[in-house]
Amino acid sequence: DGTGLSDQRALARTAARLKHPGILQVFDAGVEGGCHYLVTECPTGDSLAQLLRSGSLPPAQALRIVHPVAAALEFAWTRASLVHGCLAPDLIFLEEGMVKIAGLGLLGLYAAEYVEMYGEAPNPYAPPESMVDAKATMKGDIHTLGLILGQMLTGKLLSANALAGEAPPEVPAATWETIRKMTARDPAERPAKWTDVLRDIARLLADKPARGGRKLGV
Repeated sequence: DGTGLSDQRALARTAARLKHPGILQVFDAGVEGGCHYLVTECPTGDSLAQLLRSGSLPPAQALRIVHPVAAALEFAWTRASLVHGCLAPDLIFLEEGMVKIAGLGLLGLYAAEYVEMYGEAPNPYAPPESMVDAKATMKGDIHTLGLILGQMLTGKLLSANALAGEAPPEVPAATWETIRKMTARDPAERPAKWTDVLRDIARLLADKPARGGRKLGV
């Protein structure tokens, strides 16, 4: 509707003002022939989703990918109070040693409509509260990134039951604790801000010597 289009264009303008090496540049958004569109910088690398088709990643490599994603989201939140709302591995791109995210702030606009129509969140990485209130939040993005980190380390999207259990053998205990904090069911129990997430990831990276990852690794 007209309100939705107005919101979309307003978000596109806000996102377009953000200049950050970890964010694919947004140029425009709108509706054409009943279909929503988003015009962004074209990614030149492969997505994280493509990398994960070959299986899990070593902890150090996974953390080196997650850290710049968190930094880009922290920048968007601090500079423009902008959240992603629909982050997933196919919207994280790895190109020439850089990590970039796509769809910032725009893809979550229609989450409420999707939940009402289909009875489920549009994104399997969505936080649990999205089924009650589909409005995208900073703490929702933290939850989503925690799930993505868990998938990078285990090769699968972890269920709530799995997250409540012991660390899988391939996940270091300290990293598992960070994932559990980020994916806490109650948003109040998650890190309070992105700088807390970045601090935790930096500490984990400091404990892990750099090792070569698989192709497309960072």
